[in-house]
Amino acid sequence: MIGISPSVAAWQYQVVATTIQSTICEPPTAPRWAVASAATSVATATVRGSTSPDTTVTVSDNGTGLATAVSDGAGDFGASVALSAGLNRLSANATNECGTATSAAPLVIQLGPAVGANPGTPVSTPWYRRPAAWAAIGLGLVLAAVAVWRLLVAARRRRRDGEQP
Repeated sequence: MIGISPSVAAWQYQVVATTIQSTICEPPTAPRWAVASAATSVATATVRGSTSPDTTVTVSDNGTGLATAVSDGAGDFGASVALSAGLNRLSANATNECGTATSAAPLVIQLGPAVGANPGTPVSTPWYRRPAAWAAIGLGLVLAAVAVWRLLVAARRRRRDGEQP
């Protein structure tokens, strides 16, 4: 048995205290687009959204990376992307410093002819969703009903008056 006196132990042994720092990586907030969908005639668009602060956001179209941005301290990001003709389904993946990623719901952008080519009608709106189309159909039906009614009234008058058609 070895005995060490407290006075000797104080100068012979040194206790080293270390602090182990570990970073707990929570997954970033799933990116949210600033708009639900859009239509444009410009081949380059700036898409905006929000996620966790200081997160790398990769914007891609059908798996092809288009742009990378880093969200600011408030979590807002913006990236300029090149669009192809027709429908573009953009996805955003947010990745934090630990490599944990989350994805956003797709953003659909329609690249088509100049939006002003048919005023008041977005490029992506089909005809049956346009109020003006239904108004024109309704007006046509009313005019046709009026014309049929006039023919029936005229035929009834001729019968009443004894005229042959």
